Amino acid sequence: SDYNTAGGDLYNNKDWDGAFDAWEIFCTINDNITHAMADTVIGQVRFYQALAMWQKGENKSAVDYFAKARAKGYCKKECYDYALVCLSAINDERGIISLAREAYSRFGASEPQFVRVLINDNINNKEFDKAGKLLDEVIAENDHDAEIFNLKGLVVEQKDGMEKALPFYQKCIELDPENSQGHFNVGRYYYNEATMVPEKFPRLSGRKLAEKANPLYRNALPHFEKAYEQDKSNEDVKNALRNIYYKLGEGKKLQQIEK
Repeated sequence: SDYNTAGGDLYNNKDWDGAFDAWEIFCTINDNITHAMADTVIGQVRFYQALAMWQKGENKSAVDYFAKARAKGYCKKECYDYALVCLSAINDERGIISLAREAYSRFGASEPQFVRVLINDNINNKEFDKAGKLLDEVIAENDHDAEIFNLKGLVVEQKDGMEKALPFYQKCIELDPENSQGHFNVGRYYYNEATMVPEKFPRLSGRKLAEKANPLYRNALPHFEKAYEQDKSNEDVKNALRNIYYKLGEGKKLQQIEK
């Protein structure tokens, strides 16, 4: 117990190596005595060791010790949250997905940040039925997550087309008016509809054709402008805005975006 206390004191004094070593001695002694501490106590100490490694910047070692903590029964949400941060820092995509699966098996849809990882993995692998099932679970648990509705829209779009996906994109920006991706997807719907006007009305041309297409471009415009305001690196948004400004005769705005 003195080694455990010493580990805490050293940690508070930012001696990460000293704290880690003191806790390692505590765990080693525990492994060699008859009346050992409960696994959950050892799990918590392993969690502390992982925090020391994280503070030191050794993310890979931290990931290993967070796993040891969970293996001993210390499975609080914080143990998954910190592990996710460390895995992200070392760009371990497979490790992130594996952790998300483990978290989902423990917390279900109540922790959407982990479910979101699994949903994105399903989408990337074109497993849209699996993604849709997970999305429905999350929405049933939490219907105020804008990003989840955006993801639901992407899955519905792949399966049933963009018209069926539009209500989910609209719900996304209703919940989060600053959501760049949601605005981009709503704008994309109206923009695509505008570009299809010549095909739908092959006998129209000139002003008559513009009268059909331009209202759709105007519907798309504020959403693309909002998406561009939030993320100026999105080339798809910039290209769409260039075309809309040209179609609507917005010369000054076209010049501004070109600059």
